[in-house]
Amino acid sequence: MKRTTLLWLIGLGLGVVLASWLLLRLLTPSSAAARVVRGKAVQVVSGTINVLAEAESDIPSPDSGILEDSILKQGLVVQAGDLLARLNPGDLPFHEQEDRDNLADTEQRLAGRLPSEFQFDGLKQQLADADKLRQTGYYPTTDYDKLVSDLHAAEAQGKSDRADLEIKRKGLITDIANTEDQIKRLEIHAPYNGTITLVYAYPGDLLTKDKPVAKIVSQDFRITAEVNQDDVAAVRQSQTAQIRFFAFHNVLFPARVKLLLPSSDPTTQRFTVLLEMIKPPPGLLPGLTGEVSFIAGEHPNALLIPRRALFGENVIVVHGGRVEVRQVKPGFLSLTDAEILDGLQEGDLVLTENLDLFRNGESVNVTSISDESAPAAKP
Repeated sequence: MKRTTLLWLIGLGLGVVLASWLLLRLLTPSSAAARVVRGKAVQVVSGTINVLAEAESDIPSPDSGILEDSILKQGLVVQAGDLLARLNPGDLPFHEQEDRDNLADTEQRLAGRLPSEFQFDGLKQQLADADKLRQTGYYPTTDYDKLVSDLHAAEAQGKSDRADLEIKRKGLITDIANTEDQIKRLEIHAPYNGTITLVYAYPGDLLTKDKPVAKIVSQDFRITAEVNQDDVAAVRQSQTAQIRFFAFHNVLFPARVKLLLPSSDPTTQRFTVLLEMIKPPPGLLPGLTGEVSFIAGEHPNALLIPRRALFGENVIVVHGGRVEVRQVKPGFLSLTDAEILDGLQEGDLVLTENLDLFRNGESVNVTSISDESAPAAKP
């Protein structure tokens, strides 16, 4: 056989072996794995959590009318009391200005002497002149008596005219305040700090009283946990807890029990627990869900595996590239870890992914190996 032919056959054989190896690798199921480690095992009471907006409501129209001005738009962040929109006030501003002009004129008249008061001043001077004439000469008694009567009448008229103007002034002030209040009631303000999520009406739209103009969701939120009645006895006021949000994968966040509501849901028979996070993560939004655990007991120096590696009372152990389905005895369970009382030793390797793909004795392609439990968020 020629040398070139021999080399070609050797190369072909190596290629077949390499291709077979690659094909075997591709056909071999893959999974991440974790080593059995020692640490503190905790027994937890778990529940499901929801992040809820502290308030969520429609902003109603305060009256009927045409929407005139509006800054409302989806995603607008507002503070309590911010002016968001207003209805067309119609003739109200004209009437208010008319009343203000009348008030200014009335106050100007009250600041000076009224015509009836000028008449009183003139009659008073005439009476003084008449008194002088009566002392030095003759002055008809009938004329004098009439002058005194006219003086008293002018004085009474002056007081009456000033009182009437004062009543008018107070009435105008009341009317202006009422008109201002009417115009103010046509304004639409943010009821609390929040974000506008929906806009129902735009400038030019005709609204009826109490018709929704926009929807607002509070910036403040509350975290509620639902706990089975069998486990609620382990939950106490101010008790610490750990939260895992599905949106933040396996990161644990510390929290404490704020309040345990005293009655259960009649449908689910679960109790509601209000939680307070020690340090909420950035990006926490209403609508997020997750799990919570309340620590009911601890075991130091225990054998631990990721809880996701446990199915029922079994785990899949890796030896020499092959798997073994092994029965174990679980102990305390937390959100992320499982204590193993029997069936594993420290340093054993267990699969944590795609557990349903493997059977006893099958090959496995371990893609990564973890040597620690899931991280917890620092407070």
